[in-house]
Amino acid sequence: MWEPTVTHLPVSLKPVWWKHPGPLNRSFSQPDMIVIHCTSGARLGNALNRWFGQGSHTGPHYTIDIDGHVIKHVQESRRITHAGGRWEGKGRVDHRSVGIEIINPTTAAIDEVSCYSDYTSRGEPPYTPEQYRALIIMIRRILHHHPLIGHRIVGHGDVATGNATGQTRYAADQYGTKRWWDPGTHFQWERLEGEGLGMVPRRHFNAGTSYAVSDGTSSTGLFHRFPDLELREGDCDHQGTTTARYGGVARPIFSGDALEELQQDLWEIGYSLRVNGRFDVWTAGAVERFTIHFFSGTRGQRRERTVNIETARRIKDVVEEVRSAVDGVSPV
Repeated sequence: MWEPTVTHLPVSLKPVWWKHPGPLNRSFSQPDMIVIHCTSGARLGNALNRWFGQGSHTGPHYTIDIDGHVIKHVQESRRITHAGGRWEGKGRVDHRSVGIEIINPTTAAIDEVSCYSDYTSRGEPPYTPEQYRALIIMIRRILHHHPLIGHRIVGHGDVATGNATGQTRYAADQYGTKRWWDPGTHFQWERLEGEGLGMVPRRHFNAGTSYAVSDGTSSTGLFHRFPDLELREGDCDHQGTTTARYGGVARPIFSGDALEELQQDLWEIGYSLRVNGRFDVWTAGAVERFTIHFFSGTRGQRRERTVNIETARRIKDVVEEVRSAVDGVSPV
């Protein structure tokens, strides 16, 4: 006699397509970026109500729920307001990107540095394995259709440097009246990097030659000469009559462009800052965004506005891979 092998059949009643009413045309022929967000809430319904409420003009192209279920809202060929900010010296990120929201209660916007704390101390759950699997599959599919995206897979916190129209009159960590850092330090970028997706650090840093300075007789890497150095706001290269200052200490015998080289590396990765040889608020903001991304997940969950040898190594490791990725490729 036939008997069923299972006692229940799981059925999902979630939609796979929930069209957003407010998509617009892109200024470019196709996207060349993916921007990852979190919803700042644990419930899919609350996020959908916010994006599809009366008069709403914001939202993502896709949403990934806790169980990995994906809902599409906007065709990738169309634009929707989800990010703003700047990347690679260009504003209008919404015109260039595909936006992906992941359901997670992480507080994505903070108004004061003191509000920031490790997500585990607030009891916020991590992103789920199902969400990571769905995200990786989705990114691969998007890259297949839009190969210009290449390595440009970033977080909202990476691009939110400047106001929503891409102007630069705000410091690098300001976005309108709030500071955005989603998908947060507990998002495991290393999972994407392990699949070869996004900006994947490789070993390129050489303490003996990277970020070099000269004492008049020899030239060597700044962090080789001062292994415990921590660059900070107020530091500067030797410029004209201005004495070099590294780690908050005047270094009158040193010359070179160590800080300018570091700023140029951050700029080429994509962060917005001024390349001027001075560790100013724009540089500190770019460093903060960088550490949130590249010291995330299982890599320490750091958020810092200073540069020690570990951060300098990671910056150089990332920028050399970015340079290799963009060599001979013209972005839109």
